[in-house]
Amino acid sequence: MGIALVMGVALMYLILVMQFGSFTAPLAVMLSPGERPDRLGQVPGRQAPSRS
Repeated sequence: MGIALVMGVALMYLILVMQFGSFTAPLAVMLSPGERPDRLGQVPGRQAPSRS
């Protein structure tokens, strides 16, 4: 089962490498914090939909 997990992660990384065209570019994307939703589940900088 561990081998299947490692192979799955390696395959996903290989797909990212093919998309980015570089072996190191996916690492920066995976390690960057990115956008985090706030306590209401909204992404900072975006307005919540109005309820009417």
